[in-house]
Amino acid sequence: MIKRKLSLLIILPLLMATVSSVVNFVSPDQANAYLTGFKAGNIMSDYTMGNKNTMSEAQIQAFLKSKNHCNDRDRAKYDRYTAAGYTYNWKDGRFVCMADEIFGANGMPAASGKSAARIIWEASQEFSINPQVLIVLLHKEQGLITDTWPNYRQYQTATGFGCPDTAPCDSQYYGLTNQIRLAAKLFRDVLNGGWSNYPAYSTVYVRYSPDASCGGSNVYIENRATSALYRYTPYQPNAGALAAGTGTAHCGAYGNRNFYNYFTDWFGNTQSSRWSKMLYPRIMAINQNTLKVYADSMELDDSWLNVGQQIMFESKTDLGDGRACLRTRFDTENNNPRCVLLQRLDEFTPQFSMINNDADKLFATTQWTCKVNINNISALCSEPVGENIVVTMAASTDIMGTTYYITKHDWDLGIRDKGIMSERLRTGYNYQVIQQIPMKASSATAKYIPGTDIVKQTISIDLEMLFLSRITINGEYFYRTAHDTGYNSNLVIPGDKLSPNFSAFLFPRNLKTNKATVSRNVLDNQICSNVARDTTLFFDSTIKIGNINHFRTRIDASKDSLCAIDANDLSEV
Repeated sequence: MIKRKLSLLIILPLLMATVSSVVNFVSPDQANAYLTGFKAGNIMSDYTMGNKNTMSEAQIQAFLKSKNHCNDRDRAKYDRYTAAGYTYNWKDGRFVCMADEIFGANGMPAASGKSAARIIWEASQEFSINPQVLIVLLHKEQGLITDTWPNYRQYQTATGFGCPDTAPCDSQYYGLTNQIRLAAKLFRDVLNGGWSNYPAYSTVYVRYSPDASCGGSNVYIENRATSALYRYTPYQPNAGALAAGTGTAHCGAYGNRNFYNYFTDWFGNTQSSRWSKMLYPRIMAINQNTLKVYADSMELDDSWLNVGQQIMFESKTDLGDGRACLRTRFDTENNNPRCVLLQRLDEFTPQFSMINNDADKLFATTQWTCKVNINNISALCSEPVGENIVVTMAASTDIMGTTYYITKHDWDLGIRDKGIMSERLRTGYNYQVIQQIPMKASSATAKYIPGTDIVKQTISIDLEMLFLSRITINGEYFYRTAHDTGYNSNLVIPGDKLSPNFSAFLFPRNLKTNKATVSRNVLDNQICSNVARDTTLFFDSTIKIGNINHFRTRIDASKDSLCAIDANDLSEV
């Protein structure tokens, strides 16, 4: 296991030395410019680290040759260090650099085998790691990209894999092939959510140096690529190391600083992303049972998505082979590199169920809420709906396990993409249609939202109104005017503030029943008394209920009784 990675191993005169960083592969001015973008919690994006398609094998080889003239002909130097016990490859009158070397099965220089470019490319493809990352790793650990006279020991520990702080490098990991493959595998393991002592999406203490007395600071690790870099090299540069560019500073550690420096200098921004926002984020439906794909490695997730399942998608990528892959809102928000192949998805069209029973159309809001765009489940808080507002609904639809209701107002306007979540609603009040009845306010009152104390319009005393519907709330009647009923307005007046508006007869007189009949309460239609045929009574007032006149006796009027007899059941005496 890697406990620490030294930033650079180089050959110094007369000895092999392990140093933090001495060689300037970029100018100090360049380094300071690049380091202005260094962020300890986000050294590199996941996509940049996992993009295996940045370079072909030929491009890798061309890059290696562009950075190293491979033309060191200092034979005296070769003889001197060979005599000191170091091994080099000398051919055609010059040192063989890594770009021109051939590596055998053990990952060391040999007469036949593979080039470094081939080894880098194969590891990048096998583990879906950016070959540029592996190139930079080789350089920041051993300077192999520009080293014109590399020593065999540099190839043994080319990426520093298996070289802990507290012990010599482990020989079982020796060789360029091992070193590159194992480094790529470690990066891939962490990118796939594997173990790291500096886990992504958490705040951890990162030291400034192998020397604990140099201190450190808490760092929020923003992604898995940065987590992988800290697992490999568990130190961050302090302010002095950053200010030094490519130089040294007190208590400095330079591995991750140099990694960032070299990558930025050679390949550009470390923060590229494979994901782009969908132009129209929306819900789509799974058209066949499928698994999510890890976009970087092409590995399959282990959780099945079932045909017909509705999922919200927000971002997308191209897998590099022409196939589009969409990422869910959940995975987008959590920066998970998983997606669903576009060919496994169908456009989703909501299916609406009409609400045909008038008694079922009323709902009251349980809290202040917003309408929702049902195509992408986003809140439309420019259209808020207050608490305890009674709303008339026209249709409903089920989306991703939640029912949404479409208001009658929106439905009538042809609007089909705005709904209110069922969790924000309770069943509204059922209005009872009554025969039109004239009433007046018996005291100053107001129109209210049903079941609330929300006043919408004040009503003056003795104002006469026609009423056509009512609701019962906690056993009390609330009446709705014929006008508000016609416009489906949810404004009512308490029944105890109203009285039927009887009109006085121009000529009070006796009338006789022409059949057995009853006297009824004009508000609730309850029977007040039975009246036999040919009964003569004195009447002095009338009220029209619907289209039928009802006459009230003087006795009932004196009692403010609401009982009256259907005028069709009465005849002149």
